[in-house]
Amino acid sequence: GPLTSPTDHHTIPSFLFHKTSSRPYHHRVAIVDPTSALSLTFLQLRARIASAARALSSLGIRQHDVVLILSPNSVHFPVVFFATVSLGAIATTVNPVYTGGEIAKQATDSRAKLILAHPDLIHKVSGLSVPILAIYSKDRSGLESLSDVEGRSASHPLPDVRILPTDTAALLYSSGTTGVSKGVVLSHRNFVAAAVQRNAEAEELGEHDLSYFVAVPFFHIYGLGVILFGQLQRGNTIVCVPRFDFVEMLEIIQAYSITNLPLVPPIMIALAKSDVALKYDLSSVNEITSGAAPVGKETLQDVVDRFKIPDVRQVCISSPLPLFLPGSLQSSRFISSEDNM
Repeated sequence: GPLTSPTDHHTIPSFLFHKTSSRPYHHRVAIVDPTSALSLTFLQLRARIASAARALSSLGIRQHDVVLILSPNSVHFPVVFFATVSLGAIATTVNPVYTGGEIAKQATDSRAKLILAHPDLIHKVSGLSVPILAIYSKDRSGLESLSDVEGRSASHPLPDVRILPTDTAALLYSSGTTGVSKGVVLSHRNFVAAAVQRNAEAEELGEHDLSYFVAVPFFHIYGLGVILFGQLQRGNTIVCVPRFDFVEMLEIIQAYSITNLPLVPPIMIALAKSDVALKYDLSSVNEITSGAAPVGKETLQDVVDRFKIPDVRQVCISSPLPLFLPGSLQSSRFISSEDNM
């Protein structure tokens, strides 16, 4: 039947904790970075978002202002993103490998009022006239960090803002494959609808208590909207890494009993071909999805045959709808959008 969506009344802040504000989720891990050993429970995540929002408000960030986020995947990324949009402000995210010139262009084009940058990336934006804060830890220059501001703004009142589902939440920039990079305006409703759509099947099947290994970048809509927001609002755990390493991924899957693997084609190919993958226990994985670009049906078949994953699919936006191929993989569900291209 048709999807029903709470997009008429929910915004990102109201939808994010609509489920996980209840006591059973308080001490469940919301996000963890095994490489830094940092983690936040859902209760801690909510508190950190409120604290960061107070800090941003105390700096003068108001509804509809743009905040530029320059960071690899980290436990802090959802804190600063959700804090920004909870104020009715707009987040624009930047690829950390961009040059200083490319970042400057986006900062100018988006009219950013503030830059939140990972300490290792501050050198890329230090020449800009936009105020800069380090995301939590100080950089070597001693630039003020967001945690410094939080420390002195604990009593700052959160503004009473009315956010509409149609208000802009994020300004994400295209990769520029069809010309210059362009800002894509995404509303709160866009994020909520995408989360509901992506999780419709999981909701119908009653799948819960899932853990997602996430190397796909949070600055991209796949990582930010579909996975980070889409799964946190369901109470699932995000296990993120700032940079991808194939063997490290295998170790994390085994150590954290990862259930869901959102991947991109090169990693799918590595899973299908690499001998080292066979040395690890991947039996906890129930679903692998491949996105961002098409991958051959043979590669998907090889992954299923090697690891007996119950659900292997690819989601490719260049085709209308995924196609279910019944009985093609014995007990596995094998869904590929390539067949409709």
